[in-house]
Amino acid sequence: MPGPVTNLRSLDSANFKTSKKADAVNDVLKAKLGLQHRYEPARLAIAHSLALPDPAPPLTGDDADDSGKVIMGKTLFGDDELPVWVALIVEKSGLPHPSVEDIQEQVRRHWQRGILL
Repeated sequence: MPGPVTNLRSLDSANFKTSKKADAVNDVLKAKLGLQHRYEPARLAIAHSLALPDPAPPLTGDDADDSGKVIMGKTLFGDDELPVWVALIVEKSGLPHPSVEDIQEQVRRHWQRGILL
């Protein structure tokens, strides 16, 4: 079992993704908003989900099995904002000592929920 994150830099090279369905919506939103990068609608989606009072639910069915394209942590969160994103995600999850995999799963859930809203 992986240990807890002890260095935020371990998240820089971690891969983050959502479901294939949510990834397609991410691309549509990117085009409709005239955004340049895939991480921009992803950040909006994650932030939207984090702002909701309840935790993001696990992905189910095909969404749990079919993954979308990968975004590296340093691209998704940026260098300067990484600690803020991690703090928000960890606080919302309620996990006392999350691993990289725990944070990846929480991002997957929030990205999925937020982009589909």
